[in-house]
Amino acid sequence: MTAETRVQTPPMPTGARPLRNEVAGHFYGRGKTKLGFLECDDGTVLKPVQPQPRGERELEFFKKVFDPDSEDKALIALRPLVPRYLGTVFEYNIQYIRMENVTFPFTCPSIMDIKIGQIAYDPEGNPEKIEKQSKKYKYIQQVGFQILGQRAYKPKTADYVVFDKFFGRSLTPEQIPECLFCFFNGDDQLRTDAILAVIGQLSNVEDWFLRQNCYRFFAVSLLVVYEGATGLPAPSKVADVRMIDFAHVFVTDQCDENFLYGLRQLKRCLESLLD
Repeated sequence: MTAETRVQTPPMPTGARPLRNEVAGHFYGRGKTKLGFLECDDGTVLKPVQPQPRGERELEFFKKVFDPDSEDKALIALRPLVPRYLGTVFEYNIQYIRMENVTFPFTCPSIMDIKIGQIAYDPEGNPEKIEKQSKKYKYIQQVGFQILGQRAYKPKTADYVVFDKFFGRSLTPEQIPECLFCFFNGDDQLRTDAILAVIGQLSNVEDWFLRQNCYRFFAVSLLVVYEGATGLPAPSKVADVRMIDFAHVFVTDQCDENFLYGLRQLKRCLESLLD
């Protein structure tokens, strides 16, 4: 019996259930700890606080960004680009970060989780960690980002096409545009409206990074969501893009070229779909 099978699945907080639309990260009931993302009917998500120092670093970053007394213009401008922080929950001796469920407003959300940057390890990474991260996706230096998972809604079948991180790691640079094309292709019709909306929001993220030189983000993902269902009344938002996963955010005095390279590469790939 392995250590993983000996760990019992922990009870969930009152009113919570496993996150249905999760495409990457820690899934409830799996892995070494069996901890994972949960969702609630009020449109929020519960994320277990990770082991230290990563967990405390992420929690403190959320608190700093959404501090109502903050006068930090960079962090105030960042708020629309990340899920809204709504405090913490502590039940069954487990602490969770409560945040906005970005997929909640969508009827049939198509979702992609994309890790941004050529470097996924942070300055505190030891040689073993650096080697491990560097080997996960051999094209990361060239591509600048890695697709960690996706769920693409197909209206004809009323079902999702799902790919995990191992599929993402198998993609060559030449296959990346094809993967993105398939993600934004509903029923043999490219969702140019969603692509344009995503590109616009990526530009907002890029503008923020160009205006700040206080923080560097490692192993941070962009969660890309668009409405996969068709024939609905005009949605208030066709697509949404948010930065997620802040366990490796560090103070700096330089521009975050690592993140910007991956972000710009992603924008170029999306723009090529419209040519």
